[in-house]
Amino acid sequence: MAAEGDSCFRGLLYYLKLYRMADFLTALLFGGTGFLVAHFLKPFCRSFSVNDPSINNTFVHNSTFPTWSLFPVCFIPVFFFVAIELMRMKFSSKGEWYLDVKDSALQVESAHLENALDPGTVYRREGGQCGKAGGDDTRFMLGEECGVVARRSFVVKQVIVHWILVVFFSVMFQLGIVDLVKVYAGVLRPDFLGRLRSAKEDPNSEKVIQCNVEKEGRLSFPSGHSSCAFAALTPLAIYLLGVQKVFNGGPLWKVVVGLWPIFFALVIAVSRTRDNRHHTSDIIAGSIIGMLTSFLSVSVLFRFSERGAYLVPRRVVFLLPRAGRSAGGDAP
Repeated sequence: MAAEGDSCFRGLLYYLKLYRMADFLTALLFGGTGFLVAHFLKPFCRSFSVNDPSINNTFVHNSTFPTWSLFPVCFIPVFFFVAIELMRMKFSSKGEWYLDVKDSALQVESAHLENALDPGTVYRREGGQCGKAGGDDTRFMLGEECGVVARRSFVVKQVIVHWILVVFFSVMFQLGIVDLVKVYAGVLRPDFLGRLRSAKEDPNSEKVIQCNVEKEGRLSFPSGHSSCAFAALTPLAIYLLGVQKVFNGGPLWKVVVGLWPIFFALVIAVSRTRDNRHHTSDIIAGSIIGMLTSFLSVSVLFRFSERGAYLVPRRVVFLLPRAGRSAGGDAP
């Protein structure tokens, strides 16, 4: 019983490490900290003039992209990552998948880090399915019996998780930065005076002067919608460009196709000026923050393959089709 419990625990730790759960938690803590600061702390109390035209725009109650709409926007990349990677895995011929362990370049790079997984457990094909040969060992090894599909499946799950982590880290990182800066800067929104009129507040009243009302109206810089949109959609654009081999001299029309997520992010950002939610400088700053966090996330977790056409994880575990051996290593 104790051995079985220890085996389950080791298996759990293995999967937590394989699918980067600690990194997901780190990103969540960073973004959550910024969110809590923005929610509970009072922003910098910036003085203003009732005659300032830059903060005297009409308050629009219904914005083009409300805050809740950012959640499905962040899930758009996940849908494409899962769908495209599964199709690439399923329909690529044996030895032609860009992460197929039959590739000689992968074999070389995988072989030098064989201690990433303990050897021992062998998977066999039984009833048309791949399953563990027996015992309670949680170590993983794939014999030739299971074939290329099972080996690909093991790897593609890691690739998908890495891309999801890119978006998650990018969004959480920008959230922490943007929310902290919003509170520290306390810049007034273009519709600040309009908000006061809508709430029937006197701009010269003591509670307005002391910044005890209209907290949202003091969180203009930088634009959270802009940063979130670019943080979520820029990795998708980079991914689509890589899928189309644009970085290996592909035709320019593929660049246009691959950049549609950037165009969409730009639409979201510009809509904030149309809704009088942000100044142009707020949108520019937010967009830059979102793009920088996304570039950082991609560069930390991915690199170009040796052939220069694809972005592949910097660290991925491969299962070699040799009995009694398993390997993990850098991606090609």
